[in-house]
This record gives sequence, structure tokens and C-alpha cells, in this order.
Amino acid sequence: MTTEGTPDTVNGVAATLGSGGNATVAENGTWPTGFSLNTTTGAVIYDGTSVLPGDYTMDYDLCDLASPTPNCETATVTVTVAATPIEAVDDTPPNVDGATGASIPNVVANDSLNGVTNPSIGSDVIINESGTAQDSTALGLDVTPAAGGIDLDPNTGIVTVAAGTTAGTYVYTYELCEAFNPANCDTATVTLVVDPLNLITRIESDLEVILEEDLANTLTTQVNQISGYSADALDRLRQRSPEACLADVNARLAVENVLFDTDKAIIKPESNQTLDDVAEILQSCEGASFEIAGHTDFRESDAYNIDLSQRRVAAVRLALAERGVDVTGYVARGYGEREPIATNTTAEGMRLNRRVEFRPISNESTGHAEYSQCDDSFNLARNLNMTANDSGVSAQGDFTQDQHSCITDRREVLEGSVSYVDTETGQTQSAINLSYRREQYRGSESVFGYFVGLYGSRSEVTTLANGEIDGFGLNAGIYGAKRLEHDLFLDYYLGAAAGRHSFDLAFTRDFGVVNANGDYTYLAGFAGAAISGEFALGKAVVAPRVGFDYIYAPGADVDVIAELGGLTEAGGLELDAISGGRVFAEIRTDYLIQDGRANLWFNPRVSCYQSLGALDGVCGVGGAIGIESAGDNTALTYAVELDGEWGESYTMGSLSMSVAREMEVGVLSAQADMTTRGAFGLGAAYDVKF
Repeated sequence: MTTEGTPDTVNGVAATLGSGGNATVAENGTWPTGFSLNTTTGAVIYDGTSVLPGDYTMDYDLCDLASPTPNCETATVTVTVAATPIEAVDDTPPNVDGATGASIPNVVANDSLNGVTNPSIGSDVIINESGTAQDSTALGLDVTPAAGGIDLDPNTGIVTVAAGTTAGTYVYTYELCEAFNPANCDTATVTLVVDPLNLITRIESDLEVILEEDLANTLTTQVNQISGYSADALDRLRQRSPEACLADVNARLAVENVLFDTDKAIIKPESNQTLDDVAEILQSCEGASFEIAGHTDFRESDAYNIDLSQRRVAAVRLALAERGVDVTGYVARGYGEREPIATNTTAEGMRLNRRVEFRPISNESTGHAEYSQCDDSFNLARNLNMTANDSGVSAQGDFTQDQHSCITDRREVLEGSVSYVDTETGQTQSAINLSYRREQYRGSESVFGYFVGLYGSRSEVTTLANGEIDGFGLNAGIYGAKRLEHDLFLDYYLGAAAGRHSFDLAFTRDFGVVNANGDYTYLAGFAGAAISGEFALGKAVVAPRVGFDYIYAPGADVDVIAELGGLTEAGGLELDAISGGRVFAEIRTDYLIQDGRANLWFNPRVSCYQSLGALDGVCGVGGAIGIESAGDNTALTYAVELDGEWGESYTMGSLSMSVAREMEVGVLSAQADMTTRGAFGLGAAYDVKF
């Protein structure tokens, strides 16, 4: 036992305790909690937890064991309690993705208390994550991120970097203190490197798919529209051929001629369909007029037969006028028995000689055939069409103003349309289109036109992202058709389009919703041409056609602003160039059956694709066969078509059926479709004309 470093003594001899000793020792007074005196050894014992660091002085009594009377002396002992060693170690965790954020594990795991690492938070140590440390160090983040956030949980020691935290290097200072002695502390730092968000990179692939599909759909719609201009010009040029009209009319009469009551000019009811079909053909021959020639067999006198045939063709002329044909320039002329085409010695021969036929009008002064007297025309049409099937709902309304001037032989067409489509994938599209066309005809030899148009569209996107794409664009170009030979034609088109589409889309990701808005602009070119012919082969009409369609857009630059929470990233990307088209050859053959009330047709073809879709760089063979009612003048019409195509690594096929009936102010129709890919459609439409 020592007091202030000097040994205690009894009778000048060093004091000893225990068995054989010369002294005893005992605590004098109350000692501080945690301290005690071992009376056997004289050692002062401290439990290590009961008092804070500092100097503690305690009294004790030393007594002579051999003295018969108490012989004691009081002394003091001073004990110094040192602070527990505590060490907070700096942390440098791996870089954090700013978009997804991260949780940094317990930063106390590498700290120590009294030489023991990973002390228990709460019972052993406490964490101060804000304010000022014991050594006056500022606690917390050195820089507050512009977006997102970084927090240290004092209860777990976990540092959380929020998703969408601005990129940068951040230093978080914290203080680790002994729980028993909060003044016993040490500070350390957590250095965090937050990588850039790269929001655009995280949505780039999906955004490209959406925008490229939007662009492809836009271009496909426009090329279909523009190629339709040249097809319409070709049809009108064909119709301008009086020879073609004559061939079509007389081909129909060859199937079933107009029948009359015996020795009368009364048309039999069974010839009404024949006259309906002839009227339809003549109405397509804008401005043309013909001679209606009537013939009889040899029975009765020549004068009687001339008169009978004259009355009969006059009845035909009147019947055509009643069916809407402008017969102003038509000439009805009866030839009696003078021009037989078969023998009059048999019943079959006489039946063939009793006929009505159409001819060019002969100019007696020139000896040349004349066909028409032109009249100016002006047509204004409006219609509404709605369709519903398992693929969704669609509606379309449009108006057309079509004007033709005989003086200039020029046609002007102003068209507008509004459409809405809701597809089975949940995507909807609404659009408005306006176009102007001007065509200059050169008789029946050629037509040349130009067009300008504009469109506005809105697409609702529900796959890969949610949002809208608004589009606006212009297109312009030329088109036309030319008669190369009597029944050989060339039609063509060449156009360009430009547009700007803006988008506002939301992409759901694991770390949150990325909102992307921006726009892209595009330029595109369209070209197509075809050579087609038409000739009669017996009672059939054969129409071969060979040509190509092509579209090209040299990519598009996209400006994008991506946002996540309060974070914003601006950048861009580029859509791939889009090119597509086909080269094709086909031969369509039409054959009237059922006494001209139905048309049976088949159309073999060969096609090679460079496509906007899945068919890219492949060729195939295929064809279609179908049957349809032969005229639109019947109250009920129908059509059935079977189509197929086979090529390298692909097969396509479909079966479609439709029926339509006139009802009140419109036409009610129904259709069913089935493809080899398992798609099935069943729908109906009501086309209202007003």
C-alpha cells in the first residue's frame, strides 16, 4: 500500500497485510461509486464504468495489528481515471449511381472503442451527424446537392444517397462519442462520389423505339396518300379513253345484252342489272358521248326493223338518263337488220343479231370518230365513317371539293380529313389532314399534277412509356400518268415531306419516373412508278402491272430534356435512317360470271421488300383470288378475298370477307378478317354521306 508514493510503516517496519502481517487496512468514510479497497492486498479496485475520467481521492485507515489498544493512522490515496480510447476512421465507399442512389452500410463498422471495432450504436457509442463537434468541427455535408439528398442515420450509421442526387463529390463529417462519456469523442468523414445521372442513356433505347415507330407510321401514311394520287390520276386517264369506255360497255353487253319484249321497245325487267352496270361504266367516262346502235334480225320488212331498232335504242338512251348518265351528246340510231354479226338461218344467229351496242359518233363532214362534248363540273362531298372491331375503334370524316374546267382541261381538288384510331395495344391517334392538288390533262394521252399538303397529329403512347406525341408537317411533290400505247400506261409520283414532332413522355424506372420532353424534325423523300396494261383475253380482262415504291428519311436529330425529381439533363440522340419500299410485278385477271352479276379475279405477284418493318431484303411470290359483286348499283354488295405470299423466312396469308347494304342516307357494312398469324378481326361500319 502506498500513499503519495511513500510506503506505509508500523513501528518503523514496512506494513504488511494478511496472514503473518503486522497491520490491517480499511476504508475511511464513503468512497466514490465504483471504487473499493481490498483489505487482504491493500489494492484499490475500480470497476471501469461508474465514474467519468478524472482524479479521485479517498481516505483509508492503517492500524497496528499487534497493539492491544487501537493504534491507527488515516492516509489518502489518489486515483486518476483516464478516458476510454475511441477512434473514428474515415470512409471512402464505392462511387454511387446518381440515378438510382444507394445505401452505404454502417460507417461505424471500422471505428473502435477501447480497441474493439464496430462498437454497438446506442449502448457503446452515439453518432452526432449535425451541428458542431467537441473539437469545433462542422458536422454534416460540406455541400448540399442541387437535387436529391444525402443523409446519415444516427441510429444505424447508414448513409443514404437519394435517387436523382446531383453528380459530384460530397464529404459528410460525423462525430463518434462514447455513450457513457459523451464528451469522449472523435470525428471522421465519409467521402461520397456521385456519378452523373445519365437519364437520357437510361431511356434512350425505349425512346428511340417509340419515336422511330412514330416516324415510320407518319411516313407510311404519307406515302400511301401520295401514291394514291398517281393511282387516281391513272384511273381517270383510263376513264378518259373513249375506246376503253366502249370496250368496257360492249364487254358487259357481250355477257348479257339488253332484252326487249317481242316486237316492242319495252325493256324487259331482267335487263335492269345490265343497264345499271352500263350506266356505272358510262358515268366514269367523264365528258364522253357515244352512239347507241340498235340491230334486229331479218324478220319483218327493212322499214319495220329500222323503226323498231330506233325505238329500242331511244328507250335505252332514256333508261340511261334515268340512271344518272349525262346523255346530252349521245346519238340513238337504229340500223334494223342491215348489220348482222351472225347468220339469220338459225335461232342462235338471230339472237346474236338482235343487239344493242355502243359506237363512236361519226362526224359526217370529217369522217372522224367523235366521242365527247366537255362540260365543266364541280363536286362537293362529305362523309363520316366509323368502324369497331377487336382491334379497336376508328372514325374518319372528310370532305372533298373536286372541280374540272373544260376550257383549260384542268382539275383542282381540295381535300380535308379528320381521323381517330384506338388500337388493341391501347394506343390512340387523332389526325387532321389538308391537301390541294392540281392536275393538267392533255386529252387522253397524259395528266401531270402537283400537290401540297399539311397535317397535324396527336398520338397517345401507352407502351414502353406513357404520354403524347404531337406532330405537324408539310408535303409536296408531283405525280402523273401517261399513255404509252393504246392500253399501256405509266404512272409515277415524286414527293418530299418535312415535319416536326414534339413529345412529352414518362418512363417508369426502378429509381423513379423519368419525364422526357423534346422534339425531332425529319425530312423524307418518296418515289414510285409503275407500268401497267390492260387487254381482253376472251371474256376476261387481263391487267399486268410492274413497278416500285420507295421511301427514304436520312435519320432525325432529337432534342431531349430528361427530368427526375428536381434533376434535369439536356441532350440529344439521333434516329436511324429509315428506308423502305418494294419492287413488284403482278397480273390481275377479271372475269364476269353469273350473267355479269359477279366478278371473279385472281392476281399472282412477285415482290421484293426493303421494308420499314420485319420484311427487309427479302423476296417472295404470292397472289390473291377473290369474288365480288359486279356493281355498286345493287342494294347488297359482297366481296371475298384469299391472299397469300411466301418468301425466304416468312409466310403471310389472309382471308377477308365483307358485305354492304344501302340503308337510308348511308351504307351499312360488315367485314371479317383472319390471318395466318392468328389475328382475327370482326367489325362493322356505317358510311354516311351528306
